Amino acid sequence: MRQIGFDTEVPEIVNAKCQAAYAQIYKECEAMKTKRTIKMKKSHIIAACAAAALIIVPTSAMAYEYLHARMEQTGNYENTVIITPQPTDASTAAEETHAQFMALNIGWLPDGYVFNEIEGKYFSEAGGGISYQFLILPENMTVTEQLRYTVSSEQYTEDGKQILIAQKADRIGEQGERLSFNRELWVVFDGTNYAVRAWLTSDLSEADVKKFAESLTLTPSETETAGNYLPEETGGGGGSAQSAAPKVLREELNLVSIGESAELNHTGIDTEDTISMTVTDAWLQKNFDGIDGDYSEYLDESGNVADLVRTWYNPGNGVDTLDEEVLSETIPQNVLVVKATYTNDSDHAVEHTIFPTLFTIQDNKAYRNGNLESDIAERNTEFLHPLKPDGCFFSIQSESGMHKNTITIPAGESVDVQLAYLVGDDMLDSLYMNMHLNFTLTVFDEKFPVLDLCDLQ
Repeated sequence: MRQIGFDTEVPEIVNAKCQAAYAQIYKECEAMKTKRTIKMKKSHIIAACAAAALIIVPTSAMAYEYLHARMEQTGNYENTVIITPQPTDASTAAEETHAQFMALNIGWLPDGYVFNEIEGKYFSEAGGGISYQFLILPENMTVTEQLRYTVSSEQYTEDGKQILIAQKADRIGEQGERLSFNRELWVVFDGTNYAVRAWLTSDLSEADVKKFAESLTLTPSETETAGNYLPEETGGGGGSAQSAAPKVLREELNLVSIGESAELNHTGIDTEDTISMTVTDAWLQKNFDGIDGDYSEYLDESGNVADLVRTWYNPGNGVDTLDEEVLSETIPQNVLVVKATYTNDSDHAVEHTIFPTLFTIQDNKAYRNGNLESDIAERNTEFLHPLKPDGCFFSIQSESGMHKNTITIPAGESVDVQLAYLVGDDMLDSLYMNMHLNFTLTVFDEKFPVLDLCDLQ
């Protein structure tokens, strides 16, 4: 908080309170003289007087704008938030005093929104969300934040708050299972260096967003509950292109057939762990029979697995261009069921994490789900599907029990596991499973065992 100047005549009762404040301050200083030398800043005394007068002086007599917030359009689809310190008296701007700690109060939430302590956000059962940061803005620097993919914006003042709201375009490939956080708002509280930055999902109306912003208030607190503002790191380049796929030659793979045991180079706490995996059976089916869970929403009218629509797009840079849809493909789907046995040949029990993934080979390159790299576009949306057609299993079952996808295998014993994958028709003529836990598609080790599923029809 900076020095406060009064432009209006101060009432007599306020002068009396100021005199009392002066007397109290000097009394405390005299008591402490024997311990140390006290140097009081003039601004400290003025602040004490101002505090004494708060309940008497009309708000208009002492109001000032500590931070000035505005939003400027800096690109076709980019707005920039600019928050600038505005000291009232440049000659005394450096004279600071400790301000009263303030806590944030959220006065209104949309129906059905509850706080999720794990994620630290408000969510609704329908997938909506509100995420926010309560911030202390720096007193000696201008805050600038670029808001890309902005299609509209609004700024206004309301009850001692400066409110900036930007609505963003839904980005292709980022909606996921929840609604996209396509509204961002800043609320800067006049007379303080406190601000709120929030992101809200597209299920909320424009009126809801404003109501939420206008309900935010500050209340005195004995402790600081806000975090210091830190500028976001800016990376170079836009878009999100795939990592280069590794070169893979089929004849150089360590191929394993159904029924053949493969030793896994298990890396655990005990370096002598010896685990082997045998796929005892694998087949394709057009439904979810034999798989635990309700998958009815992924069936078509005939009771078969619904086709998957893969949308290719070129990501925009959010400044001059938005994401552009290039092509959509409809791909028939299958369920791949895999039965496997994991055997512990060690002399002690082992906790083993199960994570075999599928891949295909196109033009001597390995891809997770079909030909992800294309001449027509940079990315596709297939990876957003809840049943994970990116090569990861969507179901894992074992009568021996497990924690998520980790099983405990006693020494010298085996555990049977059933896995289920979603596989498109475009993968069936070149389908492989890496059987090793540490396999990735950017670091491909030909020593890892790979299950050959190319003849599975």
